[in-house]
Amino acid sequence: MNRQELVELIAAETGDTKASTERHLDAFIKAVTETLAAGERLSLAGFGHFHATLVRRRVGWNPNAGTSVNYPPTLRVNFKPGSKLKAALGAAAEAMDTPTASPDSPPPSLIPEDQRADFLAWAREGGYDESYFNRWDSKSRQLEEDYLEARKHDHGESR
Repeated sequence: MNRQELVELIAAETGDTKASTERHLDAFIKAVTETLAAGERLSLAGFGHFHATLVRRRVGWNPNAGTSVNYPPTLRVNFKPGSKLKAALGAAAEAMDTPTASPDSPPPSLIPEDQRADFLAWAREGGYDESYFNRWDSKSRQLEEDYLEARKHDHGESR
């Protein structure tokens, strides 16, 4: 969401005009900026806490130029979500969560199930045995891609 979309959302929610909402958003941003620049903490109950930490002057290295780079001191903004925000995001994550494959499970095959027997026969003709298909790496993936490419050529299809 960008600034304009946020203004439109808030204006629709509050029934206020976009111009008025824009002024309120500007005032909010100014207040947050000034508070953090002064080294103060900003707490919005339930939403979260903003605070700034000093990142000291340091010397870095530019490997492309082979030279050192001086970085000035700066303030880094930190945000810690509050309880209501955490709860809302947790509920949103639950709604979006889909079961994921375990790291040990193989990636999905490129070969459609109805072509699996043909693929295995084709691979055996090419000298691959059954143990090869228990490997799930780039070589087995390449074999599947080669089979699909060969089928395209056998059926007169082109890329």
